[in-house]
Amino acid sequence: MVLKQCECCGSEFDAEPKDPAKRRQERWNRFCSRRCRNLSRPKKAIPPPEFFRRACGLCGVEFDATPKRPQYDGPLVYCAKCRHRGRIEKAKQLFASYKDHRACEICKKGFVLPKRLVRSGKHSGRFCSLACSYRGRRSHGHEFIPSPVGTKRINKQGYVMVFQPNNFDAIRRREANPESRKERDRGWILEHRYVMEQIMGRALHKWESVHHRDGNRQHNDPANLELWIKTQPTGVRLADVAEVYGAELVAARLRIRELEAQLSNRSL
Repeated sequence: MVLKQCECCGSEFDAEPKDPAKRRQERWNRFCSRRCRNLSRPKKAIPPPEFFRRACGLCGVEFDATPKRPQYDGPLVYCAKCRHRGRIEKAKQLFASYKDHRACEICKKGFVLPKRLVRSGKHSGRFCSLACSYRGRRSHGHEFIPSPVGTKRINKQGYVMVFQPNNFDAIRRREANPESRKERDRGWILEHRYVMEQIMGRALHKWESVHHRDGNRQHNDPANLELWIKTQPTGVRLADVAEVYGAELVAARLRIRELEAQLSNRSL
């Protein structure tokens, strides 16, 4: 035990800390507690009252801008009446600094774009929409190359999308808006709706939905699809599950029995 006298309060204390890594540090041998160490620190001089006489940033009226901690914080910017409105204006300026106002090169309309998209290269900042982007590419000699007919992909919801330009829904949309370049207008459609359209021989209405009997969103066989005229409930029917997976369950049970018989023969 090493006894020393605190430089702040003058009391004696054990100057040897429990942590061996801190024994060589002199700051642990000068004060008895953290409170004495903080009190011994030199404080920043408080500016005179004339330093905090400022004009409000909004109304321009001179006021006392002394903060709660004058030795650490700077003077206030807004008076008590304008403080709330000043914070709102500052937030608007900060929000506007993240936005970039641009004009489309095709339709000349103004649009707002986050600067981070331009910096990261995810957006060129030249066009306001996909339609204007395709028109701009065609004007520079870049023709739009559609996907091959029958191309499939999986969307975020787990459904199969297929490219069929001659489906009933796409033909109807292109007749209404020939210049549109949206995915649905070009020919991308959900495969289960496309299969049901071919079965019905017409375009499906908005209130009609296609249900997968086995619950597998990627199993678009005609025998597995049902047409509903209202919102379908969640889940699948027990009879459909037994019909689809019944043969597989029977085969699995037979295989289990064969394995159990083999294990019993080995034990004997």
